Order: sequence, then structure tokens, then C-alpha cells
Amino acid sequence: MPSQPLSVKGIILETVPYKDKDRMVSFLTRDKGIIKFCAKGVAKVGSRNAFAGVPFSVCDVTLSESHGFYYLKEGTIIESNSGIMDSIEAISVGTHFAECLMDSVFQSEDSSNAYKLAVYAFYALSKGSSDFIKIYGTFNWKLLSLMGFTITYGEGGDRLLSLREGSTAEYNGVIPDGYMKMSGKAIKLLDLISESPVENVFTIRSTPEIYEELRIFTTGYLSYQFDKYMEDPVKKLGLP
Repeated sequence: MPSQPLSVKGIILETVPYKDKDRMVSFLTRDKGIIKFCAKGVAKVGSRNAFAGVPFSVCDVTLSESHGFYYLKEGTIIESNSGIMDSIEAISVGTHFAECLMDSVFQSEDSSNAYKLAVYAFYALSKGSSDFIKIYGTFNWKLLSLMGFTITYGEGGDRLLSLREGSTAEYNGVIPDGYMKMSGKAIKLLDLISESPVENVFTIRSTPEIYEELRIFTTGYLSYQFDKYMEDPVKKLGLP
């Protein structure tokens, strides 16, 4: 007896070509983590499910199961986040978000927090693609916080922060390997991002210089926590 179709809401993180006109889709959901399904024929002109070939949108989908694998039957877009596709910088940052989420959700039994962060992060990036550096650093630190990989620093001035475990050390003119010198304002912002609700983190305001510190620090910190090289989207694009 065939199984009942599965109806679920989620975010398209990645689409990969499969066969001729098909796509393999990684779909982040609140309760079921990441579901992978095949979207058949979505690359054909006029396909009613063409939306499944474009990443970063929030969608309702109905999936059928056959031999332990999911196939897309139908679906609708809830939020397209199409503004991301208007900027090469935003696309690069959105791809980074997707990579981090695909790595972290598989490591966590609770996907609801990651899903909520993803909803707000992709929306913020779509509506404010010129703020991609701010949104990038904020996402990185909030995701690490949700995963339990951050600490609270409290008040203080400029300090050295470890890229390996986040611990601090006093700056005496020398920066040891694996550390980065961070301003007191940047460290305070890290605490604010950690402590703020997910729905508020992308509305926090600071200076471009502070967000530049977060970009560099959180990229290195992610690399150590995920035990893989995380490519900085800014450097990837050859931006200053």
C-alpha cells in the first residue's frame, strides 16, 4: 500500500542537477531537519514546479515516497527571498548560510532553532543585500550560539579572543597563533547577538568597522568549530 504524501513547510537550501532536467533538493524544515527530495523536470521551460530549482525560498511542498526516497508532487512559494538573487555578494553569503545549516543541523537533534534563524537570515539578506557583511557575521555568531559553541564575555576593553575555543587573553603587543585582537565594542556586540532573540538579531546596529571585525573572527571561529575550512565570501569574491 503506498504511503501517504508528506506535506511540509521549509527552506530550499541547495539544488543540485540530477539527470537531465531534474534537481536534488536539500530542504530545511522545523521539525524534521533536512529532507532531501528529487524534483523531476523542474528545469524544463514552463514546469509548474520550477520554484524548486531556485535556492533560499520558503515553501510549502507535498512529497510522495517511493522505495524510501522522496519526490516532489507539488508546492507553493511562501517567501521567495528573491532579493538575494540580485546581488552576487548576497548569493555568496546565502550559499554560505546554506552550507553552515546543512553541516550543523545534521549535528543537532533540534532543528527548530536553526530553521528559525534561517528564516530570518535569508529574509534579512533578501531585503538588505547591501548589508551582507553585517548579516554574515551576525548569522555566524548566532548559529554558533544556538549550537552552544560561544561564551559570554561581559564588560571589558580590547582583548585577544581565541579562534579555537573563544577564550580571552590580555593583549600585550603580541598576537599568538590562533588568536585575534578584538575591540571592546566588537566583543560587546558578540554578547548582544548571543543574548538577543533570533527575531531581533538582524536589527542590531553597529558600525561597518565593528562588523568587519565580526566577519573575520566568526569565519575563523566557524572553521575551528566545524573542523573544516570555511571560505570567507568576501575574500572569495576578491572584495577589499
